[in-house]
Amino acid sequence: MLKLNARQNAQLEEAVARLLPRRPVRAKATRIQDSIWGSIEVHRHEVALLNTPLLQRLRRIKQLGSAHLVFPGATHTRFEHSLGVLEQTDRMCRGLRQNKHRAAIDRQLPNLRVAALCHDLGHGPFSHYAETIFESLASFRQVKGAAEQISALIVRSRPFIDFCAQLGADIDPQFVARAITGELPASQRYLGEIIHGPFDADKIDYLMRDGLYCGMPIQLDTSQIYRSLTTFRDRAGRQRLAGTQRAAAALIQLARHRQHMFAVVYHHKVSRIFKAMLLNAMRCIQEDRTEVNGAPLRTDFAFLELDDEMLLTPGVVAKGRAADLLLRLRERDLFKQAVEFSGNASFAKVRQSISRDSQRISDEIATHAGLAPQWVALDPIPPIKYWEAHRMLIMKDGRPIELGSILDIKQEGDRLQDFMERDLLCCPAQHSKKVARAARKTLGRYVLG
Repeated sequence: MLKLNARQNAQLEEAVARLLPRRPVRAKATRIQDSIWGSIEVHRHEVALLNTPLLQRLRRIKQLGSAHLVFPGATHTRFEHSLGVLEQTDRMCRGLRQNKHRAAIDRQLPNLRVAALCHDLGHGPFSHYAETIFESLASFRQVKGAAEQISALIVRSRPFIDFCAQLGADIDPQFVARAITGELPASQRYLGEIIHGPFDADKIDYLMRDGLYCGMPIQLDTSQIYRSLTTFRDRAGRQRLAGTQRAAAALIQLARHRQHMFAVVYHHKVSRIFKAMLLNAMRCIQEDRTEVNGAPLRTDFAFLELDDEMLLTPGVVAKGRAADLLLRLRERDLFKQAVEFSGNASFAKVRQSISRDSQRISDEIATHAGLAPQWVALDPIPPIKYWEAHRMLIMKDGRPIELGSILDIKQEGDRLQDFMERDLLCCPAQHSKKVARAARKTLGRYVLG
């Protein structure tokens, strides 16, 4: 788990303290009607947590970043997703409890439910788009999965621990943080995989929710998955979560739908252009020490107080390079594709270079084109995630089998990426020709158009 130095920890605690009241507001248990899962039961201490600015901020962060520009219904947020993960965590625990580990699940269910609610606290504006920014900041330099690491740091912070102590529930923030990052001890590994694993509550909710709101709903037999949950001890001595053969068809459907959503929605060209422009704007805010809402972002953790609505509200970023880009994003005046670079696997070294040095390459192309760097944006081929589902575990004749040994998920993902994905270079439409010429000068034969 990511560790901070004393200065960074103080900055984090200051940011979290501003988003938590000194004392919880009195709350009652309630039921919330969800568009996917129906009526969701929320306990009294969970309602108190949901009512804090820390959690309410998730209402203003879209689950899919800018996908609503292409799929107009995709305006759902991290807040409703967190409620969905809460419900699926509870259902997974109830299903597993019928088969194994009744005492352990009864003891840790309150912690797992809080982990479900808090697993996305570390997301910045427009969800995963801001994760690239976090990974470039001093506190998280080259940290992969920065958002979940930040979520865990928030849960382990002193203000959050003090707040939980006042909720009147037996919550262990250290357990919650480790469940979020999947770093529980070997004997409890299966509990962490309910939140962070090959087929966890998070994936089940976001795939069902994203599919519905993007107009591509699936009917997934989640009850069959949950009824068949079991555990086994792997060679490293870790208790792992798995499904029985009865769940195989549903898990295959889950894996296929995930592959489809990455290809059609998550990596859509318009969303990628929006992301590249947003990252240029965030970079300008950092470099120029631009004021946001009347004050500069003094620490890395100041990004935790930003959300989608704030960044795109007129006047919040009133001037400077970032303001021009944010105005374009607000009005959907997006850059246009200038060129794309080959995604062919035979150019693997070039692909790695573009992924590693995308900002330097983009700046070099802008210089050759005679443009300021913020007007050229390069989005590398997104990381391969089609095939992560191959790690889903299914028990057969008492032994675990990875889904990837039944289906060629990883190989299919690699081939699909080679066929569909390209490194994407974009700029304002009026500059596309000279940017294309500059790109060919910089990367030669790898430029495709």
